[in-house]
Amino acid sequence: MLLLGGLGLGLTLLLMLAAPWGFEAVFGAPWRPAGELARALAPYIGLHFVASPLGVVTMAWGGQAWALKLALVGQVLFAGALALGLAWGGLVGAGWAVSGAMAAYFAYYFWRLLHWPIGQVAQPGSGQSSL
Repeated sequence: MLLLGGLGLGLTLLLMLAAPWGFEAVFGAPWRPAGELARALAPYIGLHFVASPLGVVTMAWGGQAWALKLALVGQVLFAGALALGLAWGGLVGAGWAVSGAMAAYFAYYFWRLLHWPIGQVAQPGSGQSSL
């Protein structure tokens, strides 16, 4: 997870620092707003970069039911943040809102994976899949 975190942090910093300028330099001035959106989504992109390959871990640990419940919570958070952000500040506002909401979601996900009771593999119907 540390290697992925380092790579994700580098990607996030690159987008945060250079996306508006980079989009404009490569695609022309009309693309600068897309760079602003990329900047707003940078924290989400970086965290998702780390989380995505870790999705198979819960399968190996027998935590599919837990992962499904958490994924559903994540979808609700994402959609809610998107709607609130669009109302608050257009596309860039939505990008920042999604990044903020999903940062909290991924923080919990990473914490839970780090504290997973590996010695206790969840059995079907055991009730060990709660969030």
